[in-house]
Amino acid sequence: MSDEQVSSYIPSDTPPEATATAPPTEETNGFEHVEQTELIKEATTEETPVAPVAAPAATEPTKTVEGKNICAACPYSFLSGSCLSKMLTCNNLPPHARDLVLWKCPKTTGAVFGTSFVLLVSLANCSLMTVISSLLLLAMTVFGLYRFYLSVVFRIKGTYDETFDKAAAFDLSLPKDKIQEFARLLDTDMNQSLNKLKSLVLWDNVTSSLIFFVAMYFIYCVGSVFNTMTLLILGLVKVFTLPKLYQVYKVQIDQGFQCAMESAHNLARQIEAKIPPQAMQFLHKFKRD
Repeated sequence: MSDEQVSSYIPSDTPPEATATAPPTEETNGFEHVEQTELIKEATTEETPVAPVAAPAATEPTKTVEGKNICAACPYSFLSGSCLSKMLTCNNLPPHARDLVLWKCPKTTGAVFGTSFVLLVSLANCSLMTVISSLLLLAMTVFGLYRFYLSVVFRIKGTYDETFDKAAAFDLSLPKDKIQEFARLLDTDMNQSLNKLKSLVLWDNVTSSLIFFVAMYFIYCVGSVFNTMTLLILGLVKVFTLPKLYQVYKVQIDQGFQCAMESAHNLARQIEAKIPPQAMQFLHKFKRD
């Protein structure tokens, strides 16, 4: 074939580099290309193994109205299973307070517990003015006798004790930044508490106000039987005894608590079986809210 014939097949605007590298194309009507692509797709789908479709996870049993899966009538169902453990292990307390309650340093804990216990017992038996004046008189008597003893020793032996000088040099004034921070926290907490109390008294939320009403009635019944100072003494003794006892006898207490809760749940299921379905729906809705 001559050069003129070759040049007649090449357009004039096509660069020579494109003509040298472009592969020869066959003249088709488009059907053959589609068939080839479909064959390639079918071959790839046959060769690639199809991953097995994972079976849907087993759904949790629905909470039926009859109450077989949950105990809506059981008071413990409003709490978590680890509620007792969280309260008695004192994880929410600061490290120093937790060490104090768990008797990590028996001398420090004994001093704090003994002083607080004696103070509360004194307030339970005497008036506040009598207790404060008695403590101040006791402190002044002790320090006065010790100062008289040091003066006698100084006159006899000529030795001077710097105990009272160190005590006089000790500054008891609180830092201003701590006082301001405490005032800000007190202001914020007090405002939030007052607004929450207002919403509870005005029945803005019926559920919360009803729970608050029942709690106040329970406190009224307890207060009519026990004195406030008696309750404070019992609370102080529980704070310094129950966490330590739970730390020592944790396994036995958890086992007994688990048995008690199983008995309570079984009794609650028996009660729920006798409650009408409409009432059970209301209990489930109330617990969800």
